[in-house]
Amino acid sequence: MVTLHLANGAALDLCHVPALEAAWFAAEVFRERGSGQEMDVVFVPHALVMRVTVSLWHRSQRPAWFELPPEAPGAVP
Repeated sequence: MVTLHLANGAALDLCHVPALEAAWFAAEVFRERGSGQEMDVVFVPHALVMRVTVSLWHRSQRPAWFELPPEAPGAVP
C-alpha cells in the first residue's frame, strides 16, 4: 500500500498515477482508506505532498492480489 500524506493533513491510499505534469499529478485513490474498493481521481500539486509511505500488508489483509494456478507458465510451486 502506498499512502500519500498531504500538508493539509489528508492521507490518500494511492492506486496509480494516470497523469504527471510539471506542477501537479493526477492520482487514482481509494475512496475509503484501506478498503481497496471504489476509487476517485484527484489532482494534487507536488508541493502538497509531505511524505510518502510504502507498507506491505499481510497477504490476508491486502485488498487485492493475483495468484497464478500451479500449472500456469512461470508459476512457482
